Parts: sequence; C-alpha cells; structure tokens
Amino acid sequence: MKERVVFLLEEPAIQVFLEGLLPRFFPDLIFQCVAHQGKTDLDRSVPRKLSAWKEPGVRFVILRDSDQSDCRLLKAALTQKCRQSGRDDILIRLVCQELESWYLGDLAALEQAFPGNRVDTPTHRIRFSDPDLWVKPSREVSRLA
Repeated sequence: MKERVVFLLEEPAIQVFLEGLLPRFFPDLIFQCVAHQGKTDLDRSVPRKLSAWKEPGVRFVILRDSDQSDCRLLKAALTQKCRQSGRDDILIRLVCQELESWYLGDLAALEQAFPGNRVDTPTHRIRFSDPDLWVKPSREVSRLA
C-alpha cells in the first residue's frame, strides 16, 4: 500500500491552494487535505485527530499561518500538541505571515484568477515587491479581486 500524506490546514483557502499546486509538482502523491475553520479550530483538533488516526503509514503535515506570532514559539506549541497525541514525527510548516503573501508575489497569476481586473501593473509590482512585509495581505488580495 502506498503511503499517503494528510495535510492539517488552518482554513479552506490553503486547501484550494494545495489541491491546485501539489498535483503539478508531485503527480504521484496521494494526499488528503483536512481544512479547519481558523487557527483556534486547528490547534484544538491537532492532538485529537492525530491520536484517533489509526491508518498505518500515513504522514502528517500541519500548515498554519504565523499571523505575526513568534514563529519559534508557535512551532514549539504545535510540536507539544503533536506529542500529546503520542506522535513527534509530524512536519510543521508556518506560512509567514499569511498564505495570501504568496499570491501577492505573483500578480500575473492573480490577474489570471480574476479576469477583468488589472492586477499585474507596474504600480502594483512596485507596491507589492516584497509581499512578506504586508501585515494583512489577505486584505490586499481582496482589494485586488
């Protein structure tokens, strides 16, 4: 039986992103995305889901926005939650600050996603030249859409 990867995600937007991205880069990957309704929901469910999941050979990845938190402290807290479940081999990845920063880094793709909106302009390229500096990139993506 092939191994499978389960992604425990903060929100449905990350699921949509991964379901479009992963098959392009890893066409043979068997994966499942489990989206939560925000970071509180994800954080509460991690120990419960990990201890209840009995499928042999399954691998887990937790993907969460850092939302201006200290990344080291956040990762340590998530690691502790994983250990509460009896697992300590979970891959934890933090998106700094929000997933939407990645979208601001590719204005041409945003323009394709929102036909009819002029997104990839010289002004926007200058404005979003360092998307990681934006505190609430999700707000900026909403404005562009």
